[in-house]
Amino acid sequence: MAKIKVKTNIDIERNPVERILMKIAEILKANRKLVLYIFGAIFLGLILTIVASVIVDMRSTDQQIRYEAIMDEYYKNRKDTKIVEKTIAELQKLADSAYIGFASKMPYYMMGNLYYDLKKFKEARKYLLIFANKDSSEVFTPLAFLKAALSLEEMGKLDDALVSLKKLQEKYGEGMVADQVLYNIGRIYSIKGDPAQAKIYFNRVIAQFPQSVLAGRAKQRLILTEVQKAKTE
Repeated sequence: MAKIKVKTNIDIERNPVERILMKIAEILKANRKLVLYIFGAIFLGLILTIVASVIVDMRSTDQQIRYEAIMDEYYKNRKDTKIVEKTIAELQKLADSAYIGFASKMPYYMMGNLYYDLKKFKEARKYLLIFANKDSSEVFTPLAFLKAALSLEEMGKLDDALVSLKKLQEKYGEGMVADQVLYNIGRIYSIKGDPAQAKIYFNRVIAQFPQSVLAGRAKQRLILTEVQKAKTE
């Protein structure tokens, strides 16, 4: 009787994914020490990142608390010019010590506003622009740009103020300061003795923002503008 030969070696056809995984396993096995070093470095880097994040967060919190303490002290005595100047100095120190987060930006906004209240408009514009270039919020950034433009007006630079306001209108034409920007453009044109342009912007305030307080003021300004226009004709 003929013997039946039995195949003892079984060939397994692996799919491409399995072959890749097996190859990776072989490489890892052959370079075990290197793999351990790499994973150790990754783990250490992760730990250091977490620790750094915690430290930065704690420092940011401490700086915000410091900012609030400075402002609380200011609000108690804000009518005193010396207190205002002291507040600016304290805010400057805080800003100089902060590199990221709330305290690296907001002190500049407040310093700009405080200088504006002191009628130091050159300094006001400087700090408001520093803040605006650091910040990207939809609330404080356009307000900072607006007040920086008005600082130019207060410095007697009406043409520069108009340029700044028009750039602001292009960028934030649908934002929360849009009515203020249009109104102030109209107002400055009126100051410059250009009633025709002033009328255009006052009418835009009235048409686009009928519920704004500035719509009422624009109507009053229009009456004065018509009188001004009549005198020039």
